[in-house]
Amino acid sequence: MTSADSGDSQGLGIEPADAVDFVPADQAVAPAVPGTVPPPDASVPSAPDTAAGGWPGEQSVASVPSTTTPDRTAELALRRPGAFLVGLVGVIIVAVVAALGVRAVSANRPAPSPTGPTWSGPWQTGVTNSGAAPGLGDVIVVGPFNTRALTGFDLSTKQVTFSLTPDELTEPSGDATGFVAIVAGQIEAVEPSTGRILGQAPLPASASVDWAGHGLILTEQLTPFSLCARAMADPGTCLWTAESTSASRQNVFGDGRWVNTGTGVVDLATGQPANFGQDSGFHRSPTGDTFVYYDGSSPDRVFRVVVTVDDGFKIWGNSTYQPWDITTDQATAPAIAVDRVVTDPTVPVFMGFTYQNDMSTMDINTVATAYTWPDGKALWQQPTSIAGRDFEQFVDGNFLTAIQTTGPVPDPVVAFDATTGATAWQSSLNANNFYGRLGHLILMVDHGTLVAYDASAGCQVAWRSTLPKLATAWCVPGVAGTHIYCSGVDGQVYLLDL
Repeated sequence: MTSADSGDSQGLGIEPADAVDFVPADQAVAPAVPGTVPPPDASVPSAPDTAAGGWPGEQSVASVPSTTTPDRTAELALRRPGAFLVGLVGVIIVAVVAALGVRAVSANRPAPSPTGPTWSGPWQTGVTNSGAAPGLGDVIVVGPFNTRALTGFDLSTKQVTFSLTPDELTEPSGDATGFVAIVAGQIEAVEPSTGRILGQAPLPASASVDWAGHGLILTEQLTPFSLCARAMADPGTCLWTAESTSASRQNVFGDGRWVNTGTGVVDLATGQPANFGQDSGFHRSPTGDTFVYYDGSSPDRVFRVVVTVDDGFKIWGNSTYQPWDITTDQATAPAIAVDRVVTDPTVPVFMGFTYQNDMSTMDINTVATAYTWPDGKALWQQPTSIAGRDFEQFVDGNFLTAIQTTGPVPDPVVAFDATTGATAWQSSLNANNFYGRLGHLILMVDHGTLVAYDASAGCQVAWRSTLPKLATAWCVPGVAGTHIYCSGVDGQVYLLDL
């Protein structure tokens, strides 16, 4: 249970209400609009002046219910890749050869923080010169620098659960129920919390694992371009096959419910055609080739995406996103020219982002626009920083991102009201200091101190806790499952007692 849920401020060292390490809304630094950013769409209002409290004469907008963003593969949530993948060369695969059953030994606890929760541990993972990454529920993965050897450590049981050496370092594929790696040419599906092998089979030539989760595996073969869905319990058998899109776009979407194929969207579990999206795939035309695919973070909040592919060197500015009703297979709003979207099924707003290169500074200028779901009505627009892309998310009725400023703190973390665009909170720390989120708590690091901001209480400081000090540096914090942990290059892991 987090301190935000507990209500017991004594045991957790919660600071008084006036001990706030953030920039109040009426003192927030107005984000500078770089001169090279195209003028905002005149039909889209800019974010209102916070001090004014909204737009003059506007009708009151129903507030977004206070929500907690689901763990999108905790994919977008709860991690800053640059911090957590140190020592793993930026990528992690998790699988197992056998359960080791090694119980970690707790050493002396570090001195408690004078104002916040204390750290327990360290527990030894048996891996030196390592970093750690979350992604498997309560299990984190540690591995030595510049090697493929990986070890799983369960934060709940304080046990090492597996150790393996995959054939190559690739992006992770799986979830807390099962993870997949290629070991000695074999597909191995593993249960992270126990190290038990769920299934094992040879990987076909020219094939690779495209996605894994919910007990299923999707592999993609290059010769010919084809998809094969497999059960983790029997990875040697195709449940169904389909033509691949043969393009570098996300095949699986909707939290693992749907798959884009070269001949339309299908249900991942059955391979049966969906009630929508039968135009998914590559389309040639004398006026310009297009690639159509569908995307979304939940099964029923889906966008139809059209990418113009006649200009092979164009990275941005060549796609549209269109809100789509999967029951009627019809659009619910006009297509919107944006480069990507961020959405949350619990919030009646989605964010669209457009990018443009600033050749004079080599920066990437970003503009965020809030739209209503499902009718795509533009609400507000705000220049932001691409530095926020790693952690952008909705939390408690606000949208968390980073902005570009000319002030002393570059790319500060900011929360905008999702429906009005008013600045709800602006941190005095920049995007590189963001290290995760647990429930209502936004976690940032300030000079060796982990600071938790309570998003449900105006982002005031809930508590501070000094990070454990290693021999040469502070350890790196992170969030996995329901735990806040800290790991270092010596292979030690600490847990925050919440």
